[in-house]
Amino acid sequence: MIVTCNASIRWIRNYVQGVTIFPLTKYSQYPEILKALFDVLSKETNGRVQDNICAATCRLVWAHQSAVPLEHVIPVVVKLLPLKEDFEENPTIFKCLFQLFEAGSQEVAKQLPTLLTVCCKVLGTKEIKTETESMIIQFVQSVHHKFPQDFDNLKSTLPPVQAAKLDTCLVVVNGLRS
Repeated sequence: MIVTCNASIRWIRNYVQGVTIFPLTKYSQYPEILKALFDVLSKETNGRVQDNICAATCRLVWAHQSAVPLEHVIPVVVKLLPLKEDFEENPTIFKCLFQLFEAGSQEVAKQLPTLLTVCCKVLGTKEIKTETESMIIQFVQSVHHKFPQDFDNLKSTLPPVQAAKLDTCLVVVNGLRS
């Protein structure tokens, strides 16, 4: 992969790979693909390209989760959140992380404090579309249901505005406040 080309070209290349090439890739090639993506990421400063690499990684997880070393990938993905520029990738990334959580992923569970903080930061912003916001609200509710004590402990450490966002998520039913 070429790192010296301009940001727009890098974004287009990563987007095309994530959408078209990765689902067709042999699973045995995932380690090399991830290494190449993370090598680019380690040198990349453009937010849009970073966001796209994050989403491309999530697409790899979707295509064949067992071929992806989640213990290495999930911390990198979570560290890149919230997205900086390519907000169209939010649904891809949040859906991947939330599906892993619902499936019992210990790697996602380890990242819950950071993920809940990210949720607080993006809820109510223009960067999140309605369907993604609904997904985030369901995720917050699920975390509260599965880990109520941990949830309350984390909430107590947050600034009041962020804690209030979590509280609001808990009273939302079918997209409406109850």
